[in-house]
Amino acid sequence: MAHLSNIELYYTTSEFIESDRLILTGDEFHHSVKVMRNSVDDKIFVTDGNGTIYTTQIATVSVNHLSANIIERQVFENKAGNIWFCIPVLKNPDRLKFALEKCVELGITNFILFSSRYTVSKKLNPEK
Repeated sequence: MAHLSNIELYYTTSEFIESDRLILTGDEFHHSVKVMRNSVDDKIFVTDGNGTIYTTQIATVSVNHLSANIIERQVFENKAGNIWFCIPVLKNPDRLKFALEKCVELGITNFILFSSRYTVSKKLNPEK
């Protein structure tokens, strides 16, 4: 796993991670099983969003979640922790979400969203 850019990486919250097993639910489960067609005994990579990447093997697949055994844990330091990215509020909320997703994939975790006199959309729902 020397190069993380060429792996399919799934996300689960720390509440679904135990010492030797984790669970994927929701959109991540759907993408893994329905889109990527992963099944029992396939190896997948899962992150907790805090710098840990788990190498896992799928143990069970049910209707709305999958359970995977943790084979290995790797902790990565956030080297971009002191980088701030300023981005204007975009007219299309989907484009703003896409821009933020790409920045997070690059390792940027600090954002400043701003409106200026040239910003078309002046409203922002911070919860989304």
